[in-house]
Amino acid sequence: MGPICAARTCGGPRWPGLGSTAPTSSAPPTTPPPSGPRATPRCAGGAFGIGAELPGADLSGRYLSGIVLPEADLRGADLAWTRLEGAVLTDARLTEVDARFAHLRRADLTGATMRRANLQRATCSRATLADVDAAGARFEATDLRHADLRRANLAGANLQRAARSRATLDGADLRGANLARADLRRVRLAGFALSGANLRGARLRGADVRGADLRGADLRDLNLRDVRLDGADLRGADLRQSVLGGASFAGALLEDVDLRGANLDAAVLHGVELRGARLDGARFDDATRWPVGFDPEAWFTLGPGVRRHGATFAHLRLADADLARVDLTGSDLTASDLQWAELHHARLDGCDLRRVALDHARLRGASLRGADLRGASLRGAELGGADLRGADLRGANLKSATIFGARLDGAISDETTLWYCGFAPGGAGGSVAIHPLCDSCSRLRGWWTARRPQRWEQRR
Repeated sequence: MGPICAARTCGGPRWPGLGSTAPTSSAPPTTPPPSGPRATPRCAGGAFGIGAELPGADLSGRYLSGIVLPEADLRGADLAWTRLEGAVLTDARLTEVDARFAHLRRADLTGATMRRANLQRATCSRATLADVDAAGARFEATDLRHADLRRANLAGANLQRAARSRATLDGADLRGANLARADLRRVRLAGFALSGANLRGARLRGADVRGADLRGADLRDLNLRDVRLDGADLRGADLRQSVLGGASFAGALLEDVDLRGANLDAAVLHGVELRGARLDGARFDDATRWPVGFDPEAWFTLGPGVRRHGATFAHLRLADADLARVDLTGSDLTASDLQWAELHHARLDGCDLRRVALDHARLRGASLRGADLRGASLRGAELGGADLRGADLRGANLKSATIFGARLDGAISDETTLWYCGFAPGGAGGSVAIHPLCDSCSRLRGWWTARRPQRWEQRR
């Protein structure tokens, strides 16, 4: 193989023929690269040699930008923190290479073998990785923006939290890949093999997923609002807690799909087969388009006016949901998120609402008789006219909640219950009584009283 130019390396020699024991210099190497079919000298201050043999080489931290090593054998080499911008490593053997934090911007690795390689937090933006075999490789938090990954084998690869915005993935194999919390915005995934892949929490805004194979994929906690999934194969996929509002599923296969707790507001499911689908706790609205003859209420979905007694909806995310007039008597909603939810005139008698987040929820006229609200958060909730008779409010937080007109006969509270300053349960029939205000609230009341005449004058 040919030597590496000392001007493009740093530090002492770490492998025979690489670097120099003397300080780096701009002078060319004293020994010219050997002639022959395996060494093709090329000027650019880089390392030269087709098919260079460097298995297990320690090249960590080297400055090798522009290096030309096509078909090189770098199996098991240490390339951590190495600068390889614009490097040519086409058809190189990089199996089990350690390239953590390496700089591979605009590098050409077409056809390289990178099985089980470690590229955690590497910079590969605008790199060419077409036709690479990276099965089982690690790309956690790797920058792959604008990278060319056409026809790449990424089966079983870990791409968790990887930035792949605008990457080209046409024909790539992503079966069983870990794409959790990856940035896939505006990425074209149409027709891709993603069966068994983990896409939990990934960012897919503007992505094209039409016709993709997503059988058995983990799609939990995804925001698929307005994403096109026409013709996608989602059989057996897990879409729990995902937001599907406005998503299009025309011609998609949804047999045995898990949609528990999903947000289906304005979702287009017309013409879709939902045989075997699980819809426990899913929410929908009047704009949701269901298949012909499909009765959503028969599948334990949640929406305005739905009646479900004794159902289990624990740990659901229903923030800002429209659940007006629902009847969930005796149901389990433990630790669910119902912040800003519309629950006016809902029937929640005897419900298990422990540790439920009801901050700013609208519960006007709701019935919560005998409900277990221990540890629940009701900050800013509207409870005007609500029936809380016999409810357990120990440890509940009702600061800034509107409780005028609420019925509290027999409600259980103790010193851990946090009430709106100036109010506390008491008096005959559980009515609300005023207790002495704290200093800050007293000052605020005095300021407001003084300002009130001025404000009325201004309104006139």
